[in-house]
Amino acid sequence: ASGLPDYTKQAGFDPARDYTAAEILGLVRHTPAAFQPGARAAASATDFFLLALAIERASGMSYQAFVTKHQIERLSLRNTVFASGLAAVKQEALDAAPFKHSLFLQDRPYIDPTEAATGYSMKADSLIKARRNSASAWTGSGAIYASAQDISLWDIGLAGGLLVKEKKNRDLIYGGQALSTGAIVPANAGWRFPKHKGLMDIEGNVPGFSCYLARFTDPSELLCVTLCGNRDGIDFVDLGRRIAGAFDRKLGPPAAAKGMVSRESTYSVAETRARIASFLKDKQVTIRTSVWEEPDGTVWIGYDRSAVTASARQAVEDAIRHATVPY
Repeated sequence: ASGLPDYTKQAGFDPARDYTAAEILGLVRHTPAAFQPGARAAASATDFFLLALAIERASGMSYQAFVTKHQIERLSLRNTVFASGLAAVKQEALDAAPFKHSLFLQDRPYIDPTEAATGYSMKADSLIKARRNSASAWTGSGAIYASAQDISLWDIGLAGGLLVKEKKNRDLIYGGQALSTGAIVPANAGWRFPKHKGLMDIEGNVPGFSCYLARFTDPSELLCVTLCGNRDGIDFVDLGRRIAGAFDRKLGPPAAAKGMVSRESTYSVAETRARIASFLKDKQVTIRTSVWEEPDGTVWIGYDRSAVTASARQAVEDAIRHATVPY
């Protein structure tokens, strides 16, 4: 809710470049605020970058050292590493023939290796390799490589008192964001809070990679779904909920969503409809959607993927995201 402009969205920003803190701040120093502080909420990497600087000032440690000590080492995460540490990880070079693993037959660490996947971006219907993110460019909002299993272990650490010991601090993080208008945004610090009791989810994209994490925190459910992909821009939400529904039907999309790509909204039916109508009109895209409320109070939106052309798919996914979540 700070209104600080996102440095990663500024002209000339290069995610593969190694920036100093002063250079990152310089990207937004003279950029107008995105909105009046407290008026609404939006995602901004600048917020997390400044938080990382605050952690360094308060702890007397570098941000990476602090996170390594208090999260990665505390949870014994074997397949989690900052981008700056990738050079020290034993990885088999697979860019030359025969393009397949073979060292695992000779060297024990390669039987269960920690390897960084190659990330890709889609350009003109073709996949191109994404340049690897630098360590400092994403300080506080990325630059960490982790396996899906480690992310799930990290989720367990978040669920209890291993990482965030005080309940009041967990309540602060996992509650809605209060605005100056008195309204409560159903999201905070990247996490979104749909109406399904105890559900919180978060998704992220950096060049070459996408990730989605859904946490069902109600004591009667306690499920975590983690999806990672080595292409940016992947919308994992529908798939994530369907996987949750495979474990417990009530965690997945409702029966009314059958045959549709669906997403649970954090807003009411009326507001969800208004938000998608405004977005589609602005982008000059036409798509028929269904928005409805289930008996349990959850609000859903769905559309027929077969009715969307390949060229319009990204715009439709952006519209669905805008209609259902603050960011």
